[in-house]
Amino acid sequence: MRSRHYGGASARSRRSTGSVHFPFKFASSHTGNSIQFWILAGFLVLAFAIGGGARGDIHSLILLRPLSLLVCGVALWTLTWADVRRHALVFAIAALLIAVTAAHLIPLPPSIWTQLPGRELIARLDEASGIGQIWRPLSLVPAATVNALYSLFTPLAVLLIGVQINRDEQLKLLPLLIALGLASAVLGLLQLAGSDESVLYFYSVSNKGAPVGLFANRNHAAVYLACLLPVLAVYMGTRRDSSGRASFHLWALFAASMFIIPLILVAGSRGGMLVALVGLIFIPLLYHKPGARQGRSGLLPLYLLAGAAVAGLTLLFLFLSRAESINRLLAYDENADLRFRMWGPIANLAGKYFPVGSGIGSFEQVYQLDEPSWLLKPTYVNHAHNDWLEAYMTAGAVGLLLLALIVFFWARGSYKAWFAKPIGRREVALSRLGSALLLLFGLASIADYPLRTPSLMCVAALCAIWLQGAFAPPASDAPRTENGGSEGRSRLAHPREN
Repeated sequence: MRSRHYGGASARSRRSTGSVHFPFKFASSHTGNSIQFWILAGFLVLAFAIGGGARGDIHSLILLRPLSLLVCGVALWTLTWADVRRHALVFAIAALLIAVTAAHLIPLPPSIWTQLPGRELIARLDEASGIGQIWRPLSLVPAATVNALYSLFTPLAVLLIGVQINRDEQLKLLPLLIALGLASAVLGLLQLAGSDESVLYFYSVSNKGAPVGLFANRNHAAVYLACLLPVLAVYMGTRRDSSGRASFHLWALFAASMFIIPLILVAGSRGGMLVALVGLIFIPLLYHKPGARQGRSGLLPLYLLAGAAVAGLTLLFLFLSRAESINRLLAYDENADLRFRMWGPIANLAGKYFPVGSGIGSFEQVYQLDEPSWLLKPTYVNHAHNDWLEAYMTAGAVGLLLLALIVFFWARGSYKAWFAKPIGRREVALSRLGSALLLLFGLASIADYPLRTPSLMCVAALCAIWLQGAFAPPASDAPRTENGGSEGRSRLAHPREN
């Protein structure tokens, strides 16, 4: 990372502090947005276009992952220690995730590896086959762990470039996230209108017949639609418009919500529907009418109307037998019941491999070694459908510590965002949104694995940046300019010479 200086100093002082001059500008003279902003926006579009599946054998990952590494390199070139310090806990969590995953690939001597819990069968197979004692990594499925390691560079690219844009530019990402979600929703409608073999299904292994949109999994598609509800509330509430236009945007929020909810109902995702209910609760908590001083009491009639509209839409879709999510929730589903019955054996497996775990990314193959006969089916189980439990099984005690650190980060940031800041400030709105969306992702991960999908991993990385803003000193609202500076007010004081 290179040291960089900010506006407010003369050329002589820049020379005296040894600043680095870059050969290109960091801001657009037409829009005022930094180059970092446009790189991040383009990368998010790419991630949603080709990163909607969680499988490691998706062909589009051949393009997404090298580009992720390229963006990481560009971001590191322009990253400053000030960016890192302002987001220290986020970077610490990211570094630990990468380090732990990489550590599972380090070869260990046989004297150590054979003593690890759960390795007895492979040790006996090595002896019986005459292979002898060889060095092996901690992970029982190294190829899967390599895939998991590479998958982390996509959200890392968002993190590295996202911390370099100011809060106003972060707010400008909201309409992009909304547009990507609505594009996915429209694509889902076209998928419903076509056949199961339509070319509009971008992934060969997908929930054919469901409105998955840009995703491969209907649960992940529904979860993202549910996340749009809080995003819409913050976007509409932070626009700097006149009071008359604010009323228009409030009704636009209502209309967009009424478009999203039916799609979640027909998606057939019970988890997505339950997450959407929590997302609806966040709308009145996050929306703040611009220019309103009387609080939210004047919005109560609209909230009641919205609740009645949601109930009416749900009843209508039930009557028309199109509320697939509710139908699957109320009806007996053998596959869903199987998911819940798996959790007990998986917890036992986690104990078998504790405290080191079976290896990050190794669940699919390791589970097949000890899969109970009463759970056997013609299909295979690709994940635990409970990411909290899968992290415990594959990463062991370190995985539990990482989960505890992530929960601590969320709880600390959420407390500061919701209780330690003035209500209605635009810079606080994103912190609260990050808190809300991370909670939705955490709830969805109890019965699924949304944060293994590259596009949703990118959104989660943005949420972490937003939440960190609840207790990090804000960056300047001015975009970065030539020589790495910022227009207007200086972000940081010049560092002293050593």
